[in-house]
Amino acid sequence: MTRGISWPALWLGIIGFGILYVPVTVMVIYSFNSSRLVSVWAGFSTKWYGELLENDAVLEALGIDGAAHRGALAARGATVAVLGGCISQLYPASHRGLAKQILSDGGAIVSEY
Repeated sequence: MTRGISWPALWLGIIGFGILYVPVTVMVIYSFNSSRLVSVWAGFSTKWYGELLENDAVLEALGIDGAAHRGALAARGATVAVLGGCISQLYPASHRGLAKQILSDGGAIVSEY
């Protein structure tokens, strides 16, 4: 028997989607119109996303996948790294050593490219 997504998790996903993507969507849709609303909204979105990317906690969370792989390797477990890009061009480049260690310890690196 399979279970669906719980209602609280679904609502949290919808709210998160709205907070992150609605401003960009509105900017794209209204970018063809040169009204005052567009310039105010664009200024707000640019400021908001800029402050989001300057936040150290957000930037540290971006490196959590590498930490999880290192933790699995330290516990002598195998891990699978799923890449969003090409295997020959790892991003970030600082993870090349980690990729070699994953492969040498019996793990796998997967990419659609």
